[in-house]
Amino acid sequence: ELKRKCEVKDKESELLQVRLKDVHATLDAEVALSVANAQAQRTAHELELSTIKDKSEAVQQDHDSLLAELLALKNLLSDAATKIASLQATNEQEVKTSIHHHSTTLKELKQSQDALQNATLSHSASTEKLAAALRLVNTLEMQMVVVEGDREDTRAIE
Repeated sequence: ELKRKCEVKDKESELLQVRLKDVHATLDAEVALSVANAQAQRTAHELELSTIKDKSEAVQQDHDSLLAELLALKNLLSDAATKIASLQATNEQEVKTSIHHHSTTLKELKQSQDALQNATLSHSASTEKLAAALRLVNTLEMQMVVVEGDREDTRAIE
């Protein structure tokens, strides 16, 4: 009877070890996938942010340039009223275009920030899954310790 119990405990231990290996393999694969996804998303978002930053700087330079031209046109106001009116209309349109570009750039920046926040939330969810998997591993390890203790008890009784 004790020998049979010992054999049953040995089989239970083997099954738990196989299950533990499967859980470890699954956990490793999920962690690797999560890390790869997070890194890919981060790289994509950094590239997107860099592009938006470059566009924003170019728009700011255009805007500064247009403001400088507008100031020069105001200084020429005393020279010729007709010429100023024509140039001012042109410059107002350029300023509107620059503002439109700046607004578009800000929208792109917001979208990129939203995407980065989504990636962060995805990473948090993966971290929670990882924590749950680790808790399962700990539970399985504790069960193995109990089974090992039972096996030792059975052997001691024999």
